[in-house]
Amino acid sequence: MKEILLAYFSRSGVTRKLSEDLAKVLDAEIYEVRPLKAYPLEEDECIQVAEREKEEEARPALAGQLPEIQGLKKLVIGLPNWNDTCPRCLLSFLEALDLSGIEVYPFVTSEGSGPDGVNDDLQEQVKKTAKLHKAANGDQMSVEDLAAWVRGGGKLD
Repeated sequence: MKEILLAYFSRSGVTRKLSEDLAKVLDAEIYEVRPLKAYPLEEDECIQVAEREKEEEARPALAGQLPEIQGLKKLVIGLPNWNDTCPRCLLSFLEALDLSGIEVYPFVTSEGSGPDGVNDDLQEQVKKTAKLHKAANGDQMSVEDLAAWVRGGGKLD
């Protein structure tokens, strides 16, 4: 097991591409978080599902096996910003893991809305066990800058 795992959720492919590029630069294991029931591809339908999940504080079931995290030092999370929050399947993923002693580095792709609302949801989810770094805006940073952020302990300029 490598010391860095990059886990991501991507509906449109934007977060996937950035995650794959970043995992290569970091020499990290990569894991795609996939909900058991895929989100709609049509944007308006997806927004409706995301809003309903947020209201219900849903934790959708996940597809596939969870990654092995024994010996992990850093968990990098790539995610889109959905309605000022993170996709609920990502919260399902985080709840399913024992993140004790792991540093968590989230980065957000968002088409302009940035990481603001995501920080609170992630903090609530991991505060008891892991050290959460403030989410980086993946739309405004190069892959090299994101890698330096992870390697440098989460310091953003």
